[in-house]
Amino acid sequence: MSLHECIREKIPAEMPNRKIKSLMYVSFFAMFTYVMVPGAIDFFKVVPHDIFIIDYNETSCVLPKHDPFDSSIIKYFYDVDSPCDKFPDIVYLDNDLQLQTNTSAVKEAGWRQHLTCEREYIQRINEKTVVFVPEKSASSSSVYSDCSKISCHDQSSSLVYQQLVFHTDSERVLKSKQIKEETTDSPSVVIVGIDSVSQLAAKRLLPKTLHYLTHSLGAHIFNGYTKVAENTFPNLISLLSGQKEKLEALFRDKYLDDMVSFIWKNFSGKGYVTMYAEEQPVSPSFTAVSKGFLHPPTDHYFFPCGVAMDNIKTLIHSPNYRHSSAAYNKLLLLKPFMFCHGNKAKHEIQINYLKSFLSSYESKRKFSLTWMAALAHDDLNYLRLADDQLRDFFDWSNKNGHFNNTILILLSDHGSNLNAIRNTVIGRVEERMPLFAIALPKYLKEKYPLLERNLRHNTERLTSHFDTYHTLVDILDGRFCRSSEPDHRLIGRSLFSRIPSNRTCGDAGIRSEYCPCHKYDIVDVSENKLTEFGESVVQKINSKFESVYPRCMRLSLNKVENSQKIVSNFIPAPWTEHSFTWYSIWHSEERHIDSKQYRMLISTTPGLALFESSLTLHPDGRIEVWDHISRANRYGNQSHCVDVVELKPFCFCG
Repeated sequence: MSLHECIREKIPAEMPNRKIKSLMYVSFFAMFTYVMVPGAIDFFKVVPHDIFIIDYNETSCVLPKHDPFDSSIIKYFYDVDSPCDKFPDIVYLDNDLQLQTNTSAVKEAGWRQHLTCEREYIQRINEKTVVFVPEKSASSSSVYSDCSKISCHDQSSSLVYQQLVFHTDSERVLKSKQIKEETTDSPSVVIVGIDSVSQLAAKRLLPKTLHYLTHSLGAHIFNGYTKVAENTFPNLISLLSGQKEKLEALFRDKYLDDMVSFIWKNFSGKGYVTMYAEEQPVSPSFTAVSKGFLHPPTDHYFFPCGVAMDNIKTLIHSPNYRHSSAAYNKLLLLKPFMFCHGNKAKHEIQINYLKSFLSSYESKRKFSLTWMAALAHDDLNYLRLADDQLRDFFDWSNKNGHFNNTILILLSDHGSNLNAIRNTVIGRVEERMPLFAIALPKYLKEKYPLLERNLRHNTERLTSHFDTYHTLVDILDGRFCRSSEPDHRLIGRSLFSRIPSNRTCGDAGIRSEYCPCHKYDIVDVSENKLTEFGESVVQKINSKFESVYPRCMRLSLNKVENSQKIVSNFIPAPWTEHSFTWYSIWHSEERHIDSKQYRMLISTTPGLALFESSLTLHPDGRIEVWDHISRANRYGNQSHCVDVVELKPFCFCG
């Protein structure tokens, strides 16, 4: 297909005429049976619910459809107030990035005397350490000036105000590299990521944001988007490099610079200015498993600012306001510490930083990933506090022209996997299905209408982070006309192509433990057998550490909390050209599993840990526990005696 044909291609019929006729026959026959055949009402009552969500495009995977406000889970959601203290910003940076005092804020705080304020730049030593360099002695080559520490003293030289300020130091970057202009086929890419947010959670807690994205920006929300691994680290690695999950031990005590080919390197090589902003060093995406980055991986790297936020005491001591972070500065799990920096929520700081980035490089090629780790990770309900701010940010960006030539993506790595909702029927599904939305600029939709049609089609297909990676590759290469088949040697395919209806979890790179295409039936074994299953899971957990980490106590089964039998979802039978029978209406071809498979939630002692695991019961009676076992509740400080990240969820230190 030529480019001209691709651009002018007409919309294909979504359903062949023969299928439309067949559906008419089905409807007529069903109505006739309902009215004329005795017992038909009872028959329709017992028909499996799956029949009513058959996709007549012959879908292999029937995606789960759950009400985000279902009564079984709504009790887990409630209003929260911001934990951040309220006090005015005493200082600010002007358009020339010079420090200025906000005189009205000084008066509001109750000071009558003059304040003397000093600025210190941040110098990055490594991923864990930063130092503060006084403005007088700082050289542009040694400091990271996207954030600065401001300290103000009163006339008695007492420290009365301290906080960080943030901005984008574009002058530093423009001196070191040439940033190219955006073009029709080289648009900017802005990715906003929020840790631990499912699509259903976003519908509950970000309604204004999603409404603006879909109605004002024409964004597409993907209902079949599924995680490919357990935690943030491997999911982001897949998203940003297309690399399949590896053992976390391979990354331990190593830098990622040469281990992972992050796609932002490729964008940088094509004249893009790059930015990666994550605000939470306590539970970060990359340094929890590896040593992070030896060198800043992007032109603008917010991580040193995140380290600085956690290493300075924010305070204001004035006649009208009194705040100090010292009270919770060492308690890492306390929400104000995780959520706030002084008088601002950390996600608000990130949004303002992203606004500065967009304004600093207007009409320039940009690739940015803003990752909000602290917002919803520990308590999903805090997500609702960002709804207005995210909506307003997208509106500000749109009205100021920053999205005129930008592809926007809002996504998450996985759903909530630490809160009680995870252990509900719906929660187990949504933990596997993170938020994903994408919006194209208007001109791109007009030039390549096939893109918009494919995206709309793919919202109801099984998709994953690997697909997002290939989409980014297409954007990088200016490949917006997708007509050829993808390379089947690769995992995933671009969302700009049309995802086939017969796609499997394996095709999308989704591990079987996370595949959303399964149904779950009641268990068909005795209580004694369930106990045997649980003991097998515990035995596998103990085998992870008992010979290497003797301080980890041997776990015992407390009880089997719940269990289900895994049943593969059906594949609708193919329609035939010349035949139409009752069999072809209702028959569905089971994807048979020779051995029986189960999913279990167990609790163990000591520590009352919750673990979720899948296992196989083979015909010969052998029990095979699947390799991946998930911790389903918090472990806090129970595993303080081990420093191996992958063992912390399992170890109870004696």
